[in-house]
Amino acid sequence: MFNIRLIIGAVAAAVVFGLGAAAGYRWESGKVEALKGELKTIQLTAQTAEQKLQSAQQEVNAKLAEKDTEYKQKMDALAQEEAGKRQALQTAIAEGTKREAALKTQMGSLNAKLRDAREQQKNAPPEEKAALQAKIDELLKERSAAKQEFRGEKCLGFPVPKAVIDALNGVKS
Repeated sequence: MFNIRLIIGAVAAAVVFGLGAAAGYRWESGKVEALKGELKTIQLTAQTAEQKLQSAQQEVNAKLAEKDTEYKQKMDALAQEEAGKRQALQTAIAEGTKREAALKTQMGSLNAKLRDAREQQKNAPPEEKAALQAKIDELLKERSAAKQEFRGEKCLGFPVPKAVIDALNGVKS
């Protein structure tokens, strides 16, 4: 009925296939275990890298906050310095205006003295004319100096072009 040779061949083939499958399973399961170990190693490396990244980010944030604070302090100092300069300039202009008014009064007084001295010189005897001329020359010198100073004070009220201010402050446009 059944052929024994066929049965033995089939059983032998089944045993060979079974042993091959078992060997393959063991072989592959060893690889799976190795891969699982590698996966755990990679996960640990990723966690370590994530921790380092977070640490570095915190460090960068701290340095950035420090630089921001430093920048704000410098800006506040510059603003205070600028306010001080502005106040000093306003004070100088106000003092210049006062000085201008005083010089105007002084020049009026000098002009009156010059008129008087010239009137006296017209009616004076010849021996007094030289002394009066010296007095007039002295008054003219004083008036010239006062006029020069008045012009200097007067220019403080005029606007200065931005390019000139930038050049004086050393700002490059």
